[in-house]
Amino acid sequence: MNANTKMLLDLLFSAKPDEVEQLLELCDEETKRLYTEISARAHVSQMLEDLQAVCKQLHEIEVAEHPDITDRWGRTWTWWEGDLYKHDDTLCFPLHFITSTEHPVGLPSAKLADNPGYVDLCSTCTQQWPVAARERLASLIPASAAANEGNWALYFDIVNGIERVDESKARE
Repeated sequence: MNANTKMLLDLLFSAKPDEVEQLLELCDEETKRLYTEISARAHVSQMLEDLQAVCKQLHEIEVAEHPDITDRWGRTWTWWEGDLYKHDDTLCFPLHFITSTEHPVGLPSAKLADNPGYVDLCSTCTQQWPVAARERLASLIPASAAANEGNWALYFDIVNGIERVDESKARE
């Protein structure tokens, strides 16, 4: 881009909207193309920023319309989407399951102790589990971290109880 083109673009972007058409008539095709391209990018960028702001406001309104609820166990459930509420970022149920008096959501089974996807369960959720099951769930926290990092070999070793030898310590 030469100095004249840059100067014309600066002039176009600082001009009032009604002056832009007159200035564009004085410009060569390359300057017109650059102005149109830059203007379009700026408009699209502004539209995306506006959309993000509206989406954020809408989310805040939706959250305000769906207050947290507490079940009969004292667990707090936070609205997620639609009529779904989540607890511990692990459990997710429709509102009518949580508030039902006939068939309310109970405490999770101790069988979840073998699933690293549930390591974030709170003490209320695991209160009736045998000690061994709670210890097993705690032992899977490294497996969950490995899965989050995409280290699937380590994940499966931990889940299957295979101990890895740290080669740097084995040499000592």
